[in-house]
Amino acid sequence: MDDHVAEVILMNSNGNLSWSKKEYVTGYLPTSAVVNDFNNDNKDDFAVINSFINSVSVYLGMENGSFIFTNSFVTMLDPLVIAAGDFNGDNIIDIVTVNCNSYSFSLLFGYGNGYFQEQKNYSTHICSYSVAVADLNGDTYLDLVFDNYHNSSVMIYLGYGNGNFRPPIRVFTPINAIFVTVNDFNHDGRLDLAISHYNGYLSVLLSTC
Repeated sequence: MDDHVAEVILMNSNGNLSWSKKEYVTGYLPTSAVVNDFNNDNKDDFAVINSFINSVSVYLGMENGSFIFTNSFVTMLDPLVIAAGDFNGDNIIDIVTVNCNSYSFSLLFGYGNGYFQEQKNYSTHICSYSVAVADLNGDTYLDLVFDNYHNSSVMIYLGYGNGNFRPPIRVFTPINAIFVTVNDFNHDGRLDLAISHYNGYLSVLLSTC
């Protein structure tokens, strides 16, 4: 991404693997984007972090593959990464941002029309560079996993399904974690963690419960 631009690259359906690019003006220093349906019209929309001005901009998708800017929504200081999911159980997609220098994450609960409520903030006491969203404990509620770079661990927040979370669980890693993702890597029906480290190594933590 450029300092003020988000790019959408569309694949042309001509069988020649060609693409067309469209640019959309964002706030200053966009660092991360997420795709989801924010207004329940069965079309993909996207939201972009504007790190320098502490906000999220939302763009709603049209039938022709173009997008329309709706509004920007305030976050805590220095948002870095964004993800989406239904965190309060109302079947409407919400947004979560990781705010590195304010050691927090923000939840913006969706109205289902592309607009969001005022941020709800949670202190993490760590500067994270990534977040993974998944139901880790099988209770049907979405949970959050953050890397904890400076303390060689990841932090797991189990969700109650109402927009609140249990106190974090720290899982230690071999060395400083910089990115975390979730999947069932050994096909046992339980979600595992894959963690990348600043020294070029990758570790996989297999779930045992």
